[in-house]
Formats: sequence, C-alpha cells, structure tokens
Amino acid sequence: MFGSERIEWNTEIFAPRYYPIRLITGDCFWFYNRSESRIGFAGGASGGWRSTGVYIRGGMPDKKVTLPDAVQLTWLSETERKFYQVQIELPRKEILEQFKQETITLEYGEKVKNVQDGINFAFEPGGMVFLRTSGAKIIELGRYQAQEIPMEWWYFAKAEGFDARWITQEQYFDMRFEKLPERIQQQYIDKKIPIGRWTEYSKNEYAWKILLSGLKLDAYFIQYVNAEQCLVDQSNLAEEQGKLKHVPAVLTFYYDINNKRYKHHVYFTNGTWGKAEQPEDDLPIFNAFKNYFGDAKTSAILEFKLINGNFSAFLNNGQKREQLKIYSQSFEIVQENEF
Repeated sequence: MFGSERIEWNTEIFAPRYYPIRLITGDCFWFYNRSESRIGFAGGASGGWRSTGVYIRGGMPDKKVTLPDAVQLTWLSETERKFYQVQIELPRKEILEQFKQETITLEYGEKVKNVQDGINFAFEPGGMVFLRTSGAKIIELGRYQAQEIPMEWWYFAKAEGFDARWITQEQYFDMRFEKLPERIQQQYIDKKIPIGRWTEYSKNEYAWKILLSGLKLDAYFIQYVNAEQCLVDQSNLAEEQGKLKHVPAVLTFYYDINNKRYKHHVYFTNGTWGKAEQPEDDLPIFNAFKNYFGDAKTSAILEFKLINGNFSAFLNNGQKREQLKIYSQSFEIVQENEF
C-alpha cells in the first residue's frame, strides 16, 4: 500500500534569521528501484524558524508520484562559512498516513478539514536538519545531523549561477558578513554561534494544560517554539491537553463573553505579527518553562486570567505559581463561528 501510492507535495525550507543557508542545486529526492526520475531542488532561506519559509526551486512534482525513499541535502551555512551534507531516509509510512488523515485547520477565517501536503526542512547552525510536514498543521517528524564537507568553490558558484572568477570565496563570505547585525558578527568572531538552540526547542516537552479562568473557550490556535502548530477545538481538546507539549510561542483564543465571540492573540515571544522574527525571540519563554519544570516530571496548568480586557498568564502546579511575560496581545469581536 505505502510503496505504490502516488501523491503530490510542495517543499519549503527554513533557517533562523541572520543564519542564512544556500541549498545547493543538484540535491534531490530519490527513489530506489522505481521508474520515477530524481527530483532536484535548490534555494535559500533566512526568514525565521517559525514564520517565514521559502519555496524551493524544483523538488515539487508536476504530477503525482510515489513518495521518495530518501533525500540528500547539501548546503552552505553562510554565517558559519561551512558546507554541510546529510542523507535522510524519509519516514514514508508516517508521511503518507498524514497526507491521508484529515484534521481541522483554518482557511480564510473558517474552520475546515484538510490534510498535510508539504514536506519541509529547517536548517540549524551546526548542521542539524529538521524534517516537518505542513498543510492542515505543522508536525516535526525528526532531527538529522549533517557532516561538514569540503566544497570546490567553482562548483558552488556554478550552482548559484555566477562565475567563480568574479568573486573569491573569501570575498563572498566577507560580503555576506557585512550585512549581518553587529551582534551576529561578534558571535562568529567569538565562536559563539548558538548551535543547539533550536535542537533544545525540539527536544524539551513538558506536561502542561491550558485553562482560561471563568471563560467559555471554544477553540485555540497554537504555535510552539519548535515551529509545530495546530488548531484545537472540542473535538481534539482532550487529546491535545493530555500529551507532553513543547513550549508555546503564540496562541490565538476564541471565547465567548455575554454572547459575544472574541478572538484574542497572545504572544509569549517578542516576535509579534508583522515584525521580522529574530533568533532570540523565543528564548525568554523557553527558559521560563525550562526553569519552572527543571528535571521534574510534574504537570502544571498554564492559566490565563482576563483582567480589564488583557490576559495575565501563570504556570501553576499547586505548589508553585509563576507569572509569565506576555510581550503583546490584542483582541477583536468576531461573528459567531468566525475564526
């Protein structure tokens, strides 16, 4: 069943802002013992870990094909001035199941059911690659450590579409370096690029549940620091509340007060709507959760209290109650069943 089913997909790539990558032309999805040809793709990313992906050039089949067995990725991490390569065997059964399973999501302000239709990659400094699916929601499927490799400059130049005689490798790196903020330049000079930060976002999960004190909660949309996101309503609330979860970054609540429906955005991160995501934005809320839970296996309530139109947020395990910083929030009155 899973060996022959044909699908279509799109692919986006992500990298933290100021740690751009160049995915080199010629890397590809490939198939073992099948008639389909390789699907090559390339591109560059630097828009943010959660917020701004870039569609790759190529890699998206123009017709339905069997899901590839593996992918090889070769890229330049510009801020590090290093080339990496990794081979990833795709979890085909899991991906295909997600591409078939409908789940609730939001489209143009309406709640609908849809499936996954994207296979995405996020690149962390240090050569760690994160595999995600996207569509109805964003799900992280795995982490894969690449190896640093040598790269002939003429090959990279050809892949990027310029003549290696026009600019040397050092000139290219220096030109890119000059565009970085001073704090990022200093990280490179001091050899303190935050390798492992986004791996920590991925690895750490905690037992916490959401509670809106005194409010009738209809649904909420949540994005976590590891970039996973989903819509939660009464149909999947128990499942979502009962599992270990990553640290929340952004939530949008839908609740009723006096027969009025409210849509309320809450940002635990400094990256608000319309503001370019910064690589440090999610650190404060991540550290707050990590320090609160420590190595303990205890569970806690993430409690929201509405006071004069604004939420205050607390972690509470019955013994320790700690307020969390909300960087910004906004609300509006919406129509019944509007999202």
